[in-house]
Amino acid sequence: MLLDSGDEHAVRPRRPTPLRILVPVGLAVALFVGLALWSTARAKGLLDFHANPGWLALGFAGQAVWVSRFPLQWWISERQGRSVLPASFWWVSIAGALLLLAYALWRRDIVFILAYALNPVPYARNLMLIYRRRRLDAAAPDG
Repeated sequence: MLLDSGDEHAVRPRRPTPLRILVPVGLAVALFVGLALWSTARAKGLLDFHANPGWLALGFAGQAVWVSRFPLQWWISERQGRSVLPASFWWVSIAGALLLLAYALWRRDIVFILAYALNPVPYARNLMLIYRRRRLDAAAPDG
């Protein structure tokens, strides 16, 4: 609701930001494409549907967590008006990489294992740098 223009606390209607439009559209497109690929692969016998459902769920969850770091970073950067990689990006990266590593170990896929085994190292180092900077900033006398 828009109040009288003389009111300094007027509520202005919010314009949709690109992120508010792209995220739901992107999720809908991803769901549609995923279902289409799954249906086609299943019909042609390209996927193994006899795998342990618990491990498959863990693998899908790991992939979802790991990929979610990109929209998270985008959203935070949009809110701050500059490109940033916040601590939450690195925490989500570690969680996703560890879930995917567990799945890769279960599959005994050396390529997949090597792809995720060392990922947490630079992620953890970035967290150490972020938290060290915060401690130094908090300890610094106000200028």
